[in-house]
Amino acid sequence: MKKGRVVYVAKTKIPETNWVIFSSVPQKDVQADAIRFRNAALLYMLIILAVILGAITITIRRIISRPIRRLSDGIVRVSEGDFTTTLSIDRADEIGLISSEITSYVDQMRGTLKTIRDRVDRLKKIIQRLLWSLPPSWLPGRKSSLPQWSRSIRQ
Repeated sequence: MKKGRVVYVAKTKIPETNWVIFSSVPQKDVQADAIRFRNAALLYMLIILAVILGAITITIRRIISRPIRRLSDGIVRVSEGDFTTTLSIDRADEIGLISSEITSYVDQMRGTLKTIRDRVDRLKKIIQRLLWSLPPSWLPGRKSSLPQWSRSIRQ
């Protein structure tokens, strides 16, 4: 045998004889199958880990990232003044709660804006009636200024 070479040695006695059999096998030959199995197992584990990480990433995107992005886009539209925006994210978690609260806020703002528009329209009508009821002598020296003045209020 060569120096520095590790071998496994087995000894057995052959029954009903005085013989003993010795067998030696280099360690690298004994461990070759185990090393191949280990390498294959590591490769399969890495592949399985990559698949699991991919599935987790896709799940996180679906469950968290997309709804948050939709919510964020809706908030941006509302902040830009688009009160026709609806945020319909029906979920039973914090994202759903935020969505429903923002939708409630947008509904309240929509109602407030409608109330303001209605009041402005009523005020325009009142001002028009008042202007038309004024005698022309109350206007600053021009009878023709009344229709022109009321036209500018209608706009």
